[in-house]
Amino acid sequence: MSKGLELPVSVIIVIAIAVLVLVVTSAFFISNFGSGTATIGLEQAFAAGCTNLRALHSCQSSSVNAVRIPGYNPAGSQGGCNLGYVCRQKSAADTVACATLCGCQALEGESGQGLATSCETAAPPPTSNLPPSPPPPP
Repeated sequence: MSKGLELPVSVIIVIAIAVLVLVVTSAFFISNFGSGTATIGLEQAFAAGCTNLRALHSCQSSSVNAVRIPGYNPAGSQGGCNLGYVCRQKSAADTVACATLCGCQALEGESGQGLATSCETAAPPPTSNLPPSPPPPP
């Protein structure tokens, strides 16, 4: 009979599995924390922007271009984009269509504004069916 400590094989297997789980969990957290300034994807940005629109802006479609989404930086833009730009990427036609995509109900007769064309701009200038005004007299 040996005088050393003997462990059953089942205990050794349980310890090995526990160590493996700890290593995998640690690697997961280290990889996420290591990229603290990582950008989020389009779908995550859309979900975050819609949550912000519903919670902080009461689903007002006129606020779509004002809703900032930190962490969504496509093509190296700085400071995050706005929900209008994200909705444009998802093929929304205007701010009302964007708010509708977010689950908000459009008011009867509400007309939408143009969506932001880039992350840095809030919104394109409003379009009008009126002819351009003549230049001022010299």
